Amino acid sequence: MLATVQPGDTIIAYKIDRLFRNSADALSTVEEWKKLGIQLIIADFGADPVTENGTSKLLFGILSMVAEFERDILRQRVSEGRAAKKAAGGHIGGSAPFGYRKLGKGRDAILEAIPAEQEAIKSMVAMQERGMTLREISAALKADGHQLSHVSVGKVLKRQEAQLCS
Repeated sequence: MLATVQPGDTIIAYKIDRLFRNSADALSTVEEWKKLGIQLIIADFGADPVTENGTSKLLFGILSMVAEFERDILRQRVSEGRAAKKAAGGHIGGSAPFGYRKLGKGRDAILEAIPAEQEAIKSMVAMQERGMTLREISAALKADGHQLSHVSVGKVLKRQEAQLCS
């Protein structure tokens, strides 16, 4: 849309948070549009363009900051929820990492350790401590029946390191 908007156009948005990421972006973009002769109407505010008068500008500025605040709070709550679920042994999405299987679906999903793969992880750590490269570790695991690329081995080892640090 931004690539095709021209002077004299009017942009109509349902809500302010559908158009801008933060209040600074909203204020600077609307000011730029005003200079170019582009008007903005936010349906929540009514039918008048938000740059028509001082009251509209004030309301627009305040509500853009409120929208940014709401977005930040939502992001924080989602992050806290994911961390709490992970800390309680829940699975927060995607496929199960090597060493685990996913049990349940959606909100009820948890990770269960797979004993054979947990032993393979211990072997990976020991091989890394002995100075073996990721490719050498991958080859050794393939001999034991575990099909992991050197990239996957690196991810498993990084995850193990992160778990030890936390």
